[in-house]
Amino acid sequence: MTTAEYRQSVERSMSEDAFLSQVVGLARSLGWRVHHCRPVVTRSGRVMTPIQGHEGFPDLVMNYFDGEDERRDRCLIAELKSWKGRNRFGPGQPEWLAAWRAIEKRSNGAVRAFTWTPADLADIELILRGEL
Repeated sequence: MTTAEYRQSVERSMSEDAFLSQVVGLARSLGWRVHHCRPVVTRSGRVMTPIQGHEGFPDLVMNYFDGEDERRDRCLIAELKSWKGRNRFGPGQPEWLAAWRAIEKRSNGAVRAFTWTPADLADIELILRGEL
């Protein structure tokens, strides 16, 4: 097995929850403020995320604020997908991402919206470092 094949195997076996934990940990270690709504299981066994508003809100909202240099201030929106589990867009998700991407254009990149998979981890780190 080549290194590329091994990497692809690891990426394909990573759950969305493990991927989420990795992205959140990396973002926090680099000084980002991170928000994610975790679903809960009710007594009846139903899984739900108690929020109000339109369905399909992205998985992560991350802000980087530099008190000394406003040119470094950024907001990232990310929808995470893995090959293991739900890897398709749910109701409302395409509309949220389209709106965030429109805002991205108007903000000259101060707000950026992404759909990420485990295969994007190297790029995710560069984005969070402000290098991409």
